[in-house]
Amino acid sequence: MVVCIGAEDYRRINQVTPNIFEFIKSPVNIIDLAATLSFYTDVCQRMGEQTGLLEAFSIVRILRLFKLTRHSPGLRILIHTFKASARELTLLVFFLVLGIVVFASLVYYAEKLQ
Repeated sequence: MVVCIGAEDYRRINQVTPNIFEFIKSPVNIIDLAATLSFYTDVCQRMGEQTGLLEAFSIVRILRLFKLTRHSPGLRILIHTFKASARELTLLVFFLVLGIVVFASLVYYAEKLQ
């Protein structure tokens, strides 16, 4: 039943979109597709089949929150700010990881001496 509803949705989307390929390639729709796949992996898992690595798709459901950026100007501004300061944020994360590695090594050797 769910598959039929999903197929019907995509048929209607095909009718109203001027260019189906641009619609499919948009990041929000790729996230939706991955979230839908995570639903089906959960259904297969409940039926007793082994899904293994496909369990990672369940995390993708959280990414659907990015769809809210269409309706919230504050989230759009936040994403624009992150994009504008990506270099600086990358540098910050690099130094943070460097500090974690240095201090983790110091703690390791301090505990090894005891």
